[in-house]
Amino acid sequence: MKRRAQNPFPGVTCVYDRHGKARWRFRMKGKASAYIPGEYGSEEFRAAYMLAAKGDPAETSGRHHDHGTFG
Repeated sequence: MKRRAQNPFPGVTCVYDRHGKARWRFRMKGKASAYIPGEYGSEEFRAAYMLAAKGDPAETSGRHHDHGTFG
């Protein structure tokens, strides 16, 4: 039986949204979860993954807003 290759990006899983589009989600114990932009394994993906793994996922997700900016 062949052994499965180790995941090069621990904590990243593929999640399908309601439109069927594949998105990459980072989840790791002790760190905030985030969606990783870009194609899996691309330079943009790797840079965002490194930020999320360091514990700064607010920069990886384009949906973070400052507190109190609404209204």
